[in-house]
Amino acid sequence: MCVIIDMNTLSCVFNPENKEHNEFKSVLDWIEKGKGRIVYGGSKYLTELAKMTHYRRILIDYGRKRKTIKLDDYKVDQKQQEIEGIIKHPDFNDSHIVAIIIVSGCRLLCSKDSSSYPFIRDKTLYPSKFGKVSIYKGTADKDMLLSWSVNKLCKRCKEENR
Repeated sequence: MCVIIDMNTLSCVFNPENKEHNEFKSVLDWIEKGKGRIVYGGSKYLTELAKMTHYRRILIDYGRKRKTIKLDDYKVDQKQQEIEGIIKHPDFNDSHIVAIIIVSGCRLLCSKDSSSYPFIRDKTLYPSKFGKVSIYKGTADKDMLLSWSVNKLCKRCKEENR
């Protein structure tokens, strides 16, 4: 049961001092106390993460606790290039997130970048029968973290738990 955490919400999820932490605390609790795992990978994601050393260390620590799934960077980068060849829109800067979604099969994203939502939900970017991508935007979306819901959303976690 996995989630992709966009860079714009890392602080909201992991920093109790963040003014929006209460909106995203459910994600943190689900990771720490439940079956939640963080999916990440690809050069762009890792480059952005490298600039946020505190959160990079947090992901490394969660990796030691088997709470992360690190994807093959090459596969994510290849898929990202494909997507950038399809969508050439000035407002779309999250092709790496779509690539992570496709490569992992994880269809739960934690993000507050509303300008990216139409692109993230664009079914033409995904393989046929991929299903709907769900976006956790705050406590109103708390039900997305229930086991039955997330189980349907993450193929990669099912494979890793066999």
